[in-house]
Amino acid sequence: MRLLLIVAACLGLSACADGYSTFYTPVQGPTQAQIAPFSGEPTVIASSGDVQSDINTMYTRGFSPIGTSDFNGPNRGVAGAVAQGKTVGAQYIVVSSKYARTVQGAIPITTFAPQTTYSNGTASAFGSGGFATGTYNGTSTTYSQQTSYMPYSVARYDQKAVYFVPLTRAGLGLLFRDITPQEAQGLGTQKAMAVAAVRRGSPAFDADILPGDIVTSIGGRVIYDHDTMVAAITASYGSDAVVAIQRNGQAIQKTVHLPPGGVWN
Repeated sequence: MRLLLIVAACLGLSACADGYSTFYTPVQGPTQAQIAPFSGEPTVIASSGDVQSDINTMYTRGFSPIGTSDFNGPNRGVAGAVAQGKTVGAQYIVVSSKYARTVQGAIPITTFAPQTTYSNGTASAFGSGGFATGTYNGTSTTYSQQTSYMPYSVARYDQKAVYFVPLTRAGLGLLFRDITPQEAQGLGTQKAMAVAAVRRGSPAFDADILPGDIVTSIGGRVIYDHDTMVAAITASYGSDAVVAIQRNGQAIQKTVHLPPGGVWN
């Protein structure tokens, strides 16, 4: 019976294996040199319900995602997320769990019941030596198959965790996103990136660059993807870089001071 209970408990994806570790996926994030080491107990934060909004909020505080766990199954709580967070060196974990559906059914259980048959009687034999009479008895065992069904009901949840690591105090302090087709139409070019979040205390924060600003160039270098953005920022280390911005349909410029090596206090 104990085995049957284990089988029932394991019904459904990730019921017997922790989904937070099984379905962990690294994301493109900071390089190892950009991460400030952390080895303590991760702190769990409830999600706002919007993953991108959570990422933007955490970036303003100086944290970047390094991986996610996303799975559907019985409610696992947060213990598995904390364990996975410690494995990957996360300081914060933003988690969400939303009821999805209840899975119901029945497990067929087949048993074999023994049935024993007893027999006895008298036997007579005739031969050249005369006549003989004797008795006999015996048993035989057969097995009959019986199948019954054990019902089960498992509530399943959509569960997600985003793991965040602390960033070193370096760089421009902007989290970018690709511009939308509508934004590109308004600009008349696809060579730009939009500001998703600004890190507090960073050079960009001090220069009053705002979320929603569309950046067309940094230090005279046009940006339109991750590589051109990184190259433009790195080339501006140790100088006062001019950031060309489109804000509410108007072209403005912000001067940002980037220390040598990009490291700021």
